[in-house]
Amino acid sequence: MAKCLRCNVTVNDEGEKCPLCGGLLYRDGEKGENKYPKARRQGRMTVAKGFIFAVLVLACLLIIEIDLTFFEDFIWFPIPVAGMIYAWLIFRYGVLAGGSHQAKIII
Repeated sequence: MAKCLRCNVTVNDEGEKCPLCGGLLYRDGEKGENKYPKARRQGRMTVAKGFIFAVLVLACLLIIEIDLTFFEDFIWFPIPVAGMIYAWLIFRYGVLAGGSHQAKIII
């Protein structure tokens, strides 16, 4: 007998996935943590995504500060800030697996 870690249901079948939610099953005597190798990778991707977002926000604020401090006659900061926002959207919805196909096509 196997048990699903997501929906906490017992399955009598010999399959590896839960018929209800599609989650991985673990048998009696097995540890459930070893059945999810991608869980740690997703945590790292979340940290990397947060770090890149923070760097882009700080870079945008720095560009705005430089523009408003040194170039009082000409406002040019919207161009690089828009480019950084577009780069973030491409990274978030195009590179990472979390985006849908529709979002990738739109971006």
